[in-house]
Amino acid sequence: MFVLHLARHGDTSQSADGVFCGDLDPPLTEKGLSQAEKLAAVTATLGLSAVYVSPKLRARLTAKPTLTATRLEGVIDEGLREIGYGSWEGRKESEIKGSDPETYKNWVLDPAVHAPPGGESGYAIAAR
Repeated sequence: MFVLHLARHGDTSQSADGVFCGDLDPPLTEKGLSQAEKLAAVTATLGLSAVYVSPKLRARLTAKPTLTATRLEGVIDEGLREIGYGSWEGRKESEIKGSDPETYKNWVLDPAVHAPPGGESGYAIAAR
């Protein structure tokens, strides 16, 4: 039986501050590195046969302890990168709510169809 396990990258200073950070490439915080170690402790027990990872630094740093624990080599897959937030990139979600409330509301209600200005919709992400 095929089992797929998904894990999100550990904390970055941007994610902790509510900043849209899809195309930005920050490193993990100390908390994020600790989260990656905890993830490795769990994944080491799962009998993984492969680990696929986004090319983003935060994802590679999260995967590193798991790769060490499982003795697997990570497969970098460009399609696993995060959403492109377009003009919202690097800005706080709270700021966008105030400065572009209608577009933000549409995106929250149906992100599959509605994209941030200049960014990707859910359908566009799925297509890649």
